[in-house]
Amino acid sequence: MKNLRKYGNKPFNVAVIHGGPGAPGEMALVARELSCVRGVLELLQTATTLEGQVQELKAVLEKNAAPPVTLIGFSWGAMLSFILTAQYP
Repeated sequence: MKNLRKYGNKPFNVAVIHGGPGAPGEMALVARELSCVRGVLELLQTATTLEGQVQELKAVLEKNAAPPVTLIGFSWGAMLSFILTAQYP
């Protein structure tokens, strides 16, 4: 499974992160709505460990996002965003 969907145009400075486990794609509606005014990345977690998900999110953002990035997470996606920003402010 691919772990990234892009909505709107560059710069991609908003990222939406789904809850889980097993909820990839639930933030698509939010991403589409926000893409009217911002470039949005929808990250789909594929890693199976906490550290793996943190590193996956970090790598995808470093490669595709234009800082500063606003992270919008739902449920587990909110916790994952919190953990990432605590480790890599």
